[in-house]
Amino acid sequence: MRVAAGPGACLHVTDEGPGLSAEALARLTRRHARADHASRDGAGLGLNIVERIMAAHGGTLRSDAERRTLTLRFPYTPSSGSTG
Repeated sequence: MRVAAGPGACLHVTDEGPGLSAEALARLTRRHARADHASRDGAGLGLNIVERIMAAHGGTLRSDAERRTLTLRFPYTPSSGSTG
C-alpha cells in the first residue's frame, strides 16, 4: 500500500488490489459491507467510517479503479496570512 499527499488538500491511497469501481465503492461504504476477498475477522466498517468522516468535514471519497487508488479530498481554504 502507498499513501501520497497532494497536490492540494488530498490523500491518495493506492494498493495492488483489483481497484474499485464507483459502484463498488458506494456498496463498500455501507455499514457491514465486505469485499469478496475481505477477512472475516473485521466488522466491515472501515470505508463506512472514512466516508462519514469525510462527509462530516465537507470532503469527498472517490475511487479510480484503473489506478487502484482511493482519493480523500479535503476542503481547503488558503490562509490570507498569519495574524501573529
